[in-house]
Amino acid sequence: MKRIAAALTVLLLLPLAAAGRMPVVADSLTARFEGRTPAPVEGVWLIADGSQLLIERDGDGGFAVTRLHGDDLRLPPNSPVGRLVPEDMRGTRYRATLATTVSKGRAAGSRTFDVSVADESSPNRGTLTLRPRGKFKVDLWLLYRMLVTLKVKSKDEPTELHAIRLYPNPTPSADFPFVL
Repeated sequence: MKRIAAALTVLLLLPLAAAGRMPVVADSLTARFEGRTPAPVEGVWLIADGSQLLIERDGDGGFAVTRLHGDDLRLPPNSPVGRLVPEDMRGTRYRATLATTVSKGRAAGSRTFDVSVADESSPNRGTLTLRPRGKFKVDLWLLYRMLVTLKVKSKDEPTELHAIRLYPNPTPSADFPFVL
């Protein structure tokens, strides 16, 4: 009897767990983009860590970035996490100020990123790449080690974070296949 109850529990909870993982674009979000031509960066993006971001125009010539969904439960859905400013006229390069930490249920700890969007003519269309901008800092201990040693190892930090467009016009690729 306990096995049957456990099996029924798993069968009932499995669709709920799958629904939380699948990328879903609500009708209210699609209505925001209907009737106008969105910029190349606008839309709903799925980041490699499982978070969904909404990027849309704000009134100041830039773009607001809102986190729609993610695995980190410390940050509630529909939280603003940053802003993008265009750096070229084609709309393929942007400078972004995005939150990198969570404090008391809010996005905090901003960092600057270079954002590039693959244009429609490239084979990687529908992809977005985030690269952290380097910070200039002087580390005297590192300078001393460079003068004294022959080999200095740097930190192994990820250099890029990739995203795929979910809406409008998602384009699956080998790097970002759609998995349901």
